[in-house]
Amino acid sequence: MHQTVALRESSPGVGTLRRGDSVEDIDLPLVRRARRGERGAFEALTERYDRRLRALAFRMLGDPDLMDDALQEVAIKAFVSLRGFRGEAASGTMRTLSGRLVLSSAATDHVTYSYRFATTIRGDLSVRRTDGKETLAYDSRSRTALHVLDLGSDAVVAENTKGLAAGPPDEGPPQWILQRHVGAVVRALAAADAPSVREATLGSRKVWLLSAAVQPNRLALPDASGDHLEVAVDQASGFPLRIVETRGSVVVEELRIEQLEVDQPLAQRLFKPLVPAGATLSVVDAGFRAVPQLGWVCAAVGYRPLAPLRVPEGFTLGAVTVAETGRPTGKEGMNPPRGKVVSVAFRRGFDRLVVSTRLIGPDRSRWTDPVAAGEGYIDKVEKVKLMAGALKGRTASVVIDLRGTPHVWVLGSRLVVTVAGDATRAELLAAAESLAPYSE
Repeated sequence: MHQTVALRESSPGVGTLRRGDSVEDIDLPLVRRARRGERGAFEALTERYDRRLRALAFRMLGDPDLMDDALQEVAIKAFVSLRGFRGEAASGTMRTLSGRLVLSSAATDHVTYSYRFATTIRGDLSVRRTDGKETLAYDSRSRTALHVLDLGSDAVVAENTKGLAAGPPDEGPPQWILQRHVGAVVRALAAADAPSVREATLGSRKVWLLSAAVQPNRLALPDASGDHLEVAVDQASGFPLRIVETRGSVVVEELRIEQLEVDQPLAQRLFKPLVPAGATLSVVDAGFRAVPQLGWVCAAVGYRPLAPLRVPEGFTLGAVTVAETGRPTGKEGMNPPRGKVVSVAFRRGFDRLVVSTRLIGPDRSRWTDPVAAGEGYIDKVEKVKLMAGALKGRTASVVIDLRGTPHVWVLGSRLVVTVAGDATRAELLAAAESLAPYSE
């Protein structure tokens, strides 16, 4: 299933509910459409009364962060109540997820490290090693990540990265530590009825189990990169609960998520830890800034970027970010560092779909896949001719590979476009074939 989205701003103040309004003054057809599960109708309702709800929440709570949390809680409960939710979208009713993360790798001589992690549907992330030696956090409101590492002998280093994009191919929230992309690939393979995936139960949770050969890293030592993966992905959240990478009978790397807890209360300060006193701090600016209104996107970059008119069922528009100066993308960062980049995220629970556009520049022959897997891997690419949308007739490259994020990328006449994230092959192509120039 797909839904149509409109990337336009509503006129402020239209339809505001006033004191004394009767039930007859409310748009009952819109309410009925929202009750049938039309997310666009529900969004229209929330936009109509957003200003009054924010004013009320701020008067009651007196704090912008608490106001945002309360409004999100109200919106989720209202949407679930309206629809009579049946669980058709993975992670649809979850708001937070937390648990224990266990990592072991040949790169660390198979020393096992244990972490406590927590994440929210906004994309906030906190990962703290239980021995206190490492902290990784991401705050979705400021789009800032902090990584702190205790090297011993009183040496502590910290890196604060601000201005992060919505996601790949540009530097975004640090979901890599939870290997979220592996879960996305397994789900895409399950949707395609791949023989390597089957349904099962792990503890009390329904999972997809994958057993498949993978390509080892051609540049790594034999004992540092595997040729086979065993993966268990939680069906409700999309996160991998277990990843075991082997080469022959030798375990190269292992990830486990244990003691999974859903919807535990999480304070926002958990995602904004302080830099330890005495730490050596470096600050990096990834260059992306949020655009407060969609109508400002074209003015910010000087061209009309492409955006999908159709996204997978349940996804709604999230962050919109732009960068004046772009960084190299693709394998080994070989693509031109073109500026004027637009990165747009759609979210559905913990799922994320990111659409990016950037100018090609004078030499289109220099471009390769911006979302390609890391150095030493060769992606399995499917070439598909797009049959609709602004890029109709162009050849798209579709990649569903366990070494990377599910994505499609296309070279247009002026723009390089990518669609990447938690989506199936059919969903990625449907989004690509609905791309249209954004209207101011």
